[in-house]
Amino acid sequence: MRRIRPWWAGLAALGIGLAVMIWNPAALRAWDRLGCDLLFRLTARPEWTGGVVVVDIDEEALGKYGQWPWPRTRLARLADRLNAAGAAAVGWDVLFLDEERKEDTSGSPRELHEALAGGRHVLGCFLDFAPPPGAEASLPEGYVGRYVLRGGARVEPVPHAPLVRYPVPSLVGKAAGVGFVNAFSGEDGVLRRVPLLAADRGQRLYPALTLEMLRVAFDAPNGVLESRGDTGRLRGIRLGSAFFPTDREGVVGVFFRSVPPPTVPVERLLAGELPNEMLEGRIVLIGSSAAGLFDRVATPVRGEIPGVEVHANVLDNLLAGDGVFPLPGGRRTTAAATALLGLLWLIPVARWRMRWAVLLVVAVFPAVTVAAWVLLTRFGMIAHPAPMISTWALLFAAVFVVRYRNEEVERRRLRSMFGRMVSESVLRYLDEHPENLSLQGVRTEATVFFSDAANFTSIAESLEPEQVAEILNRYFTRATEVVTESGGYVDKFEGDAMMAVWNVPYATPDHALRACESALRQQGVIDELRDEFRRDYGIDWHVRMGINTGPVVAGNMGSETHFEYTVLGDAVNQASRYEPLNKKYGTRIIIGEETNRRVSRVLETRFIDRVTVRGRSEPVEIYELVSPQPGGRKAEISNGNPAL
Repeated sequence: MRRIRPWWAGLAALGIGLAVMIWNPAALRAWDRLGCDLLFRLTARPEWTGGVVVVDIDEEALGKYGQWPWPRTRLARLADRLNAAGAAAVGWDVLFLDEERKEDTSGSPRELHEALAGGRHVLGCFLDFAPPPGAEASLPEGYVGRYVLRGGARVEPVPHAPLVRYPVPSLVGKAAGVGFVNAFSGEDGVLRRVPLLAADRGQRLYPALTLEMLRVAFDAPNGVLESRGDTGRLRGIRLGSAFFPTDREGVVGVFFRSVPPPTVPVERLLAGELPNEMLEGRIVLIGSSAAGLFDRVATPVRGEIPGVEVHANVLDNLLAGDGVFPLPGGRRTTAAATALLGLLWLIPVARWRMRWAVLLVVAVFPAVTVAAWVLLTRFGMIAHPAPMISTWALLFAAVFVVRYRNEEVERRRLRSMFGRMVSESVLRYLDEHPENLSLQGVRTEATVFFSDAANFTSIAESLEPEQVAEILNRYFTRATEVVTESGGYVDKFEGDAMMAVWNVPYATPDHALRACESALRQQGVIDELRDEFRRDYGIDWHVRMGINTGPVVAGNMGSETHFEYTVLGDAVNQASRYEPLNKKYGTRIIIGEETNRRVSRVLETRFIDRVTVRGRSEPVEIYELVSPQPGGRKAEISNGNPAL
């Protein structure tokens, strides 16, 4: 099965994620809102600036004074109380679209007009985006345009309403200003952003109630819409010396507080029970929290709240300068950051060891959340982390799936290559540490073992081929078990010969000792088999062995289509030359000089000779590996000599 590069899988996943981000389907928008709302809840602050106060027409007030609408004489008394308290501006989150009905009048309607004229009151109007057929979109009576364009700013980006429902002219003429009170909820019904300006079909500008209250409170004769250079896109609104940034459509995101605003019950104000100091110099909003008036708005932080509290939050944001704005460039910036960081993280995720790659992925998501938290709380920018995290999650998942698949392919390949040649513990090690195995040819040190049956030609000639195969299979099965149990790798079988290696394909620091002990155990097995073979086949079975330690090159050797894992080098050649020398010296196991140096303190060895083997010009020392002790080691080792 062909390997797939994790790079390509990661790049493909990143491309798909970016395409979905640019497409921005409804499901992604919902996920984005969920992430942003969670971020708002985590960062919402309980502190208010103290510059905004809500006068609440609550359930108790309705129970005491009767259902809404109240007589305007009572509202005039409320306005007089606020005038006397010295409120900086008073915003009415109620609509006066009709003249008062006579049956509701308990005094002269002029009293409300006079009360409005005696203070700094801003009335509410309503933007009708779905007027009934035949409704006339004419200039509202009493309209005064107090907002002007500067620096190429255009009206087109702001919301346009077909019809504006204005308060009755008799009240508009006495008020300090008029602003719309609409709640602009998102497609899921939750309010997160509000426009500070709107326009009608005649391109006349109308401020939000909150913006007009600030203009009145700051004694600004008009508001100036400023643009970003000559682009015509809005950058904010200036009221006197104060500047309030907006996005290019004149919209601000609301950074909702986690607690309700400072609130006073309207009945206490009407009863004169509140000291003027509570309202003096403050911006006052008049609205209702009564459920029966159905003025409730869904928000991301506190769920449904009274509409007047939305205005209070907007005002407090503007006063504190902590409104929420999109990143410069909007979705393009988000997509670019997603692509750049995704490419940056693709490198370690595709190349690091799996455990470190997983740790990186686990660290990425909280790090992005913290970064989004910092952007929101320090800079007032919303980073939309959910789509970014989703795209990176797709990238990481694709890379990990491919890496797991590749590792599974490699694991099967290793098992097919080494499954019958090494022990199960070695296979498990290779499964868990594939990075420690290179199949490309690496220089390392190893102990190489060769064995060959004595007089095999004569034995083969005296038996049937089937019997020869039975003998070899019985012998190689037992010998292979001994080799693999000692951590060795059975490299190959050639006729009656066997080659094995220690320290490849995985590291074993005591490889020389393991190889020698394996050879001694094999001789013990051969002694057992000799009796069996003499009984079953009438032959004497003897095996000569050669062992050498030295540098080798280990890896896949062969053609592109047919290869095997093996070792090459002078140390291999020497081991193969030592094995036939046993016949000359009448020994069973001959080891090289380097092997002897490493095992002579543990195993019994005997110097034999200095010989010049084929392929070398310098003579080398050879030793016989003997085993006088039952355990195969010297007595002092068997007895646990602490000196060694």
